[in-house]
Amino acid sequence: MSVASLVLGLLALFPFSILTGIPAAIAGHKALRRKSPGRGMAIAGLTMGWLSIAIVVPVAIVMLVTKPRNTGASARSNSVTTTPAVDSLRLKHPDWDLNVCKGILKHGVWSEQDDGSWHGMTHEQLKASWGNPSHVRYDNKYVSILETRSDEQWTYDGKPWIIADDGRAIFYFRDGVLIGWQGVSPDEILFMNVTQ
Repeated sequence: MSVASLVLGLLALFPFSILTGIPAAIAGHKALRRKSPGRGMAIAGLTMGWLSIAIVVPVAIVMLVTKPRNTGASARSNSVTTTPAVDSLRLKHPDWDLNVCKGILKHGVWSEQDDGSWHGMTHEQLKASWGNPSHVRYDNKYVSILETRSDEQWTYDGKPWIIADDGRAIFYFRDGVLIGWQGVSPDEILFMNVTQ
C-alpha cells in the first residue's frame, strides 16, 4: 500500500493531478493505519496526494468562476444569440459576420468608410436582406486609362419598412460595395460610419 501511495503521489504532481492525487492520499492513510513497512513512502505519497488536491481545487474554482473576456469583432459575434434562420444563413455564407446575418434577417443595411475605402454590404447580402430590386441602373465611369469605376443604383418599391414618401428605397453601390442609401428607416441601419 505504501508503494502504491508513493507512485500515485508522484503521478499526482505531474500529468494526472487530481485523478491520482485522491487515490494517493487514500492509499497513504490506509498504509499508515496498518503500520506496514515503508512508512516513509506512505507519508511521501500522502503528502504529494494532498498537495496536488490543494493545488488543483483552487485552480478549478478560479477557472469556473472567471470567464475569458473577448474583445473586438469576436466578442460582438459571440454575444449575438442565434436562431435557426441565422444558422441557416451562416451555413450558406460562412464568411458573413454573425451580426450581419442577424441584421439581414431584419432587413438591415450597413456601410462604412475607413481610410478612403468602402466596406459595406455586397450585392448578395442586400438581396438576402431585401430581395431582388425593382430596378437597377448601371453607370461605368472611367477614372483614368487604367481604372474604371462601376456605380450602380438599386431601387426597391413597396417594402413595408421603407420610410420615403414615394415608397421607394434607393441603394448606391460602388464597385460592388454598398456606399449609401435613401428612404431606409433608421431602425433598419445596423451600423454606419459614412461621410456622405
